[in-house]
Amino acid sequence: MRYEDLAFDSLDGELSYSPDELTFSHAHVRRGPMDATIDMVLGLDSWSFLPDSTWSADVSLEATPVDASAAVVEFVVSGARADIGQFHGRGTRAAPQ
Repeated sequence: MRYEDLAFDSLDGELSYSPDELTFSHAHVRRGPMDATIDMVLGLDSWSFLPDSTWSADVSLEATPVDASAAVVEFVVSGARADIGQFHGRGTRAAPQ
């Protein structure tokens, strides 16, 4: 599975896509040593993810080097290891929290 510069070895879950919302729930993602579960919701405006569009995501990582998960959570801490980690985010595209 590839989207622009983001690629995964395997990806499965429940996907729902409409003009108002993109949801991906009960997802299981693998990329090299990264193994994660993801639940996310993106608010859309006529199919577009705009700067004021809302989003939320819950990501759980298991036995994953942090640099291997950088593409998913958009941060890198070289050499660190997250045996079990969680990322919870929300906000808007322009102002993530």
